[in-house]
Amino acid sequence: MNPLVSIIVPFSEATSGFVKCLESLVNQTLQEIEILLIPEQANEEVFAVVKEYQQRDPRILIFPEKEGCLPRNTGLKNATGKFITFLDPDGWVQEETYEKLYEIASQGEMDILMGNGSYCYRSGRKTEIYKSSAPSVSEEVLSGKDAFIFLSRYGEVNLTPAISLYKREFIEKTITPSRVISMKMSCGDRSHYAQRSG
Repeated sequence: MNPLVSIIVPFSEATSGFVKCLESLVNQTLQEIEILLIPEQANEEVFAVVKEYQQRDPRILIFPEKEGCLPRNTGLKNATGKFITFLDPDGWVQEETYEKLYEIASQGEMDILMGNGSYCYRSGRKTEIYKSSAPSVSEEVLSGKDAFIFLSRYGEVNLTPAISLYKREFIEKTITPSRVISMKMSCGDRSHYAQRSG
């Protein structure tokens, strides 16, 4: 299987939030994914959890912890998907999130796709990730230059990795000042959710 989306998740503890995170990933409606789990000062208890999930789902790849290496960089070096995304171990996404994001990103030949979502807290409080006065541009593809103008004009907008897709080729080219302006990007108010348990 050639994965369409690589999901990079650093982990350290076997919390209920991390279990919810794993459940949300193995239940994605997009089947062509790989889930790269990279330990960061992880204990034995959490390794038992991730190994159990790996036995259930062969799309889960577990990497050894390397001293001095940043987990997300390890994930980037090993990702094989057409697009890459990141999820924190206490975050979770709705089942159709990556299918919908991939569908949009693959149609527009874009380098970065920004989705929208909410942060949910144990207290029951919920806040939108993009609380912006920006007009909706969810169907519009922006050049790199236009995207940065848009983001600087509506500064409340932020790149939340969990609900953004990054083209692997784009990342591999390395983001340098001379290349950034060739980036294509879509952003807007689509309702793809990344939710946090913390």
